Amino acid sequence: MDAGDNARNRRAFNGSLLILVLPLALLMLSGCNSSQHQTFIPSSSQVPTNFNQYQGTLAPFATSVADHKASVTAAPTVDPYLSLGDLRSGTYVATISDERGLALWSLDGHQIGVLAPIDDPTAALSPDASTIAYWAFNAGGLLLYDLDTHLVSHVAFKFDGADPTWSPDGDMLAFVTLPDGQGEDEDWAALNVADLQANTSREIISWWTEELAPDWSPDGRLIAFVSNYRRDCVMCGRELFLLDTACLASILNCEEFVDLRLANAMPDWAESPAWSPDGSMLAYICISKENGQRDICIIKLDSLEITRVTTTSVAEAMPDWSPDGEWIAFSRYFEDQRKKGVFIIRPDGSDEQLIASGESFVFWYEKP
Repeated sequence: MDAGDNARNRRAFNGSLLILVLPLALLMLSGCNSSQHQTFIPSSSQVPTNFNQYQGTLAPFATSVADHKASVTAAPTVDPYLSLGDLRSGTYVATISDERGLALWSLDGHQIGVLAPIDDPTAALSPDASTIAYWAFNAGGLLLYDLDTHLVSHVAFKFDGADPTWSPDGDMLAFVTLPDGQGEDEDWAALNVADLQANTSREIISWWTEELAPDWSPDGRLIAFVSNYRRDCVMCGRELFLLDTACLASILNCEEFVDLRLANAMPDWAESPAWSPDGSMLAYICISKENGQRDICIIKLDSLEITRVTTTSVAEAMPDWSPDGEWIAFSRYFEDQRKKGVFIIRPDGSDEQLIASGESFVFWYEKP
């Protein structure tokens, strides 16, 4: 199971429960006029007060969609959640389970506590470690969760999406919006960028593809993403592309700024790219064209040299570098798909360690 599987499973799940959220959808869309593939940031006057800024905190993580929907406006419940100010200095791994929400673990495999009532496996921590961006179907869009106040605010209204990624300065978010799973455009995905300072949002790429999984480079100049769409390769699997963010300053279509050199150099399909802290390499899931085996690979951007980090018979997913570049964390799914765990490994493939059994990896957190 990978990020694309998570998104597709979430679409199917969401569609089956459409009747539960239709009233909520009507409430959010009243007074707003948007095209099917357009995401925007409404002004405060366009958004009902209970969706612009929740006055209070989310209730503890709920196990059902109905309960989680009701929890959005529940009374404040802060006690179950960690205070990052009380943590010791060190490096931690954030994971998601089916029971607790977003939890924090030490590298020696001890759970520290629960960070937030978030169940999005593509959630992303801001560069200053103050805010989590995540998708919440029950609340109808991309949200920001303040780890200090436990307040939640909207970034964009769209029922389905995935993979928010922060610009290095924390001023912008790139994210993927997905269709509702009905009609001819079921596999159409759009890459968007929201400017949190200017309160604007823009769709920059809209391709027929199952996944985009963007990741912003440490210097802010590039966004790595994957897609199974190429004009000259209709039957291609997912390949790795680079987008020059210079297009964000122009009105030009950003498709003209997509670099194909990684896609052309790679022998396998690719998923879930993640930049190294120095921006010289990308870790990603490499998928064999011969047998579909999923491992972790690293590609150097200067030489295009590829190194295979794992060589297991099970499936790896969602690799990400530690802040110091010494580790790569990832999720591993075993044959029956019900057993999973979060592991860390050195970039050279040595010293693999289990951090959390039954969890899925989300992001790293470093406390100064």
